[in-house]
Amino acid sequence: MYSSSCMPAAMTKQKGAVLVLALILLTVLTFVGVSSNRDVILQERMAANELDSSVSLQAAEAMVRVAEANFGACEPSSTQSTSGSTNGWYSAVTNHGNPAPDWEFAAKLADGDNAWITETFSHVAQNPRYMIERMQPFSYNKHEQLDLEIAPKYAVPYRIVAQGFGTSTKADSVIQTIQYTYDCN
Repeated sequence: MYSSSCMPAAMTKQKGAVLVLALILLTVLTFVGVSSNRDVILQERMAANELDSSVSLQAAEAMVRVAEANFGACEPSSTQSTSGSTNGWYSAVTNHGNPAPDWEFAAKLADGDNAWITETFSHVAQNPRYMIERMQPFSYNKHEQLDLEIAPKYAVPYRIVAQGFGTSTKADSVIQTIQYTYDCN
C-alpha cells in the first residue's frame, strides 16, 4: 500500500470523485429504467384495450350475421305484434304516436327486458345482442333484377342494430345495417 506521503498530489485530491460520478450514473440509469417500465406498462394496457375492442367488434359482426340469417328474399311472415316488441323485433311504421322509433325508448333497452335478441358467446363479458326494426316499405319496380318466381310489389327495409361486448363491459361496439326483403304476397 501506498502511504499518503508517497502518493502524488493529483491522486489525493480525487478520492471522492469516483463515488460521486458512480452515484450520478446510477441515478440516471434508475430514471431510464423507471421510464421504460412505465412505457411497457402503457403499451400492455393499449394492447389489452385493442384486444377488448376487437373482440367486441367481432361479437357485433357475428350478431349482424345471425340477424341477417332471419331473412330470405321475401319478408318474414311473423315479425311483430301490433302492441310493440316481440323479442327484439320492432316497427318504425307503427310507433304508437311517438315520433321516436321503439328501440330508442330507454326503458325497453334494459338488460332484463326482451328488447334485444341475445346469443350465447364465450370469452365475452356480456352476451352480444341485436334488434330488428321494420321500416317503411316502398314500391319496387325492378323485378327483372331479382331471381324470384313472384314479382314483389314492395321492398321492405329492416334496420338491424347489433351490440357486441369485449372481455369487459367497458368495450362495446354497435353496428347498424339495413337488410332489404321483398313483399312477395
